[in-house]
Amino acid sequence: MHEALIQVGSLLAEYRVLLLTAAIALGYAWALHLVVRGERYLVRTALFLLFVSALVLRFAAGRDYPPGMNEDEPKVLACALDALKDKRLHREGCSGIPILLNVLFQAQLVPILGPNRESMRFYPAVSGALSVIAVYGLARALRFTVSSALVSAALVTFLPWSLYYGRISFGAELTFHQLLLLWALARIVFANGGGREVIVAAFGQTLLFYDYFAGRLFFPFCVVALLLARGWRRLLVCVAAFLAVAAWLPYLLSEPQHLWAPRGQRPNLEIALVWEGVRAVFRSLVWPMAADGWITVRAAAVHPVVVLAAAAVGAVAVLRQPRIAAFLLGGFLLGIGPAVGTFPSAHRMIMAFPFVSLLAAYGLSQLPLSRWRAPLYALFLSIGGFASTCFFFSEEFWPANSRAASGAGITQLVESVPYPARRKVVVSPGLGYFAAVRTRTDPSDVVPLDTDNWWPPNAAEAIYLFSGHWEAL
Repeated sequence: MHEALIQVGSLLAEYRVLLLTAAIALGYAWALHLVVRGERYLVRTALFLLFVSALVLRFAAGRDYPPGMNEDEPKVLACALDALKDKRLHREGCSGIPILLNVLFQAQLVPILGPNRESMRFYPAVSGALSVIAVYGLARALRFTVSSALVSAALVTFLPWSLYYGRISFGAELTFHQLLLLWALARIVFANGGGREVIVAAFGQTLLFYDYFAGRLFFPFCVVALLLARGWRRLLVCVAAFLAVAAWLPYLLSEPQHLWAPRGQRPNLEIALVWEGVRAVFRSLVWPMAADGWITVRAAAVHPVVVLAAAAVGAVAVLRQPRIAAFLLGGFLLGIGPAVGTFPSAHRMIMAFPFVSLLAAYGLSQLPLSRWRAPLYALFLSIGGFASTCFFFSEEFWPANSRAASGAGITQLVESVPYPARRKVVVSPGLGYFAAVRTRTDPSDVVPLDTDNWWPPNAAEAIYLFSGHWEAL
C-alpha cells in the first residue's frame, strides 16, 4: 500500500503540469455550464453567436492591432518556458507576478503555435471571448431581464477595452475570472446559490490571486458580498474566500517579492491626490488620456459616449435597489482603486470595466419605452458596436506613442528572422527580451552581440539584428 501511494505521488508530480491544465480547463467548462444551465435554446444560440463574434474581433488583423509586442510579453513567455522545463509553477515570475497561468496556457502552446505572438495571446483571446457568456450569467444572477443581460454580453463583445486586452498577453483572463467570481457571489447573495457556487467563487478568486495585481486587489469584494449576504449565506462567502486563500498558499510560501503591488509602489492616500486620481480615471473613460506603458495604451479605457450615458442612467436607477446598487457600484469603485491610488493606467482599472457594461445595460432597461425596447436595444448596440470597432481599428486609438509602447519596430525586426533560423543569429543588446524566446526555442545558435562575434568568423553566414538602442560592448 505504501509503495502504491509513492507511485501515485510520483505520477502526480511527473504530470502535474498537464493535470493542472486539464483541471482548470474543466473548471471553466463546468462553471460556464452552470452559468447557462436552464436558459432557453434561443438564448444559448445568441450567446454562442456573440462568443464567435468576440473570437473574430480578437483574432482579426491580430498582427496589426496591436502592431507589436510589449517587451514584457516575450519576457514573461521566456520565463514561463524556463519554469515549464523545471516544473516550477507556484512561484513569482520575472515580471513580479505569478508565473502559473503563463506556464499552463502560454508556454505549453509554443510547440504547437511556435515562439510567437499567437502562443502568447491565444489564451487571453479565448478567455476574453468566454467573458461574454460569464457576464450574461452575472447579469441574470443580478435579476436583469434576458434582453438586458444579452445587451451587457454584447457590450463585452466589442467595447475597445475588451478588444485590446483580448489581443495581448495579460488582461482578458482577469475579467473572465472576475466574472466567474462575481456570478457565483451574486448567486449566493441574491439567489439560492449553494455548494457549487462556493466552488466557482473559490475557483475564480484563486485564479485572480495567480494573476496581475489588479486581480489580487479585488479580493476585498468578498467583504462586500459578506455584508450583502443574509443569514447562513454569509458562511458560504467565508468558505469560498477561505478556499481561495488556501489554494494561494503554495505561492505565498514561495516568499514572493511583490505581493499586493509592485515593489516600491505605494498608493497616494492624500485627499487631494485621491480626488485628482478619481478625476483622471473618469476622464480616461471619455477621452484617450490614460497612460501608455506596460501592457496598456492611452485609449484602452475609452467607452463610446452612448454607453457612458446609459451607464450614468443605470448608476442612478439602480439606487432604487440598494443591495444590487452596493454590489455594482462597490465593485466599480474597488475596480478603479489601483488606478486612483497610483496613475490612470487602463490595466490597473480593468476590473471596473465590466461594471460599466452592466450599468449601461441596466440603465437602458429602465427607460420608460417598453413598446420600443427591442428597437432601442438594436439601435444602442449598433451605435455602440460601430463606434467601438471603428475607434479600435483607427489611428486615433493607435497614435505614435501607443504604437511605440506596443514595440512595433523591434517586434517586426525579430519576427523577420525565419524560424528556425538555420544559421547563427547575433542579437544586439537593445533587443533585450524580444529575442529571449528565440534563444530558448530556436535550435540555431542565437547569441548576444559581443566583442568576439561582432564580425562573422571565417566568413560564415550569420544574421545580425540591430535596434535603434545602443550599449557599449
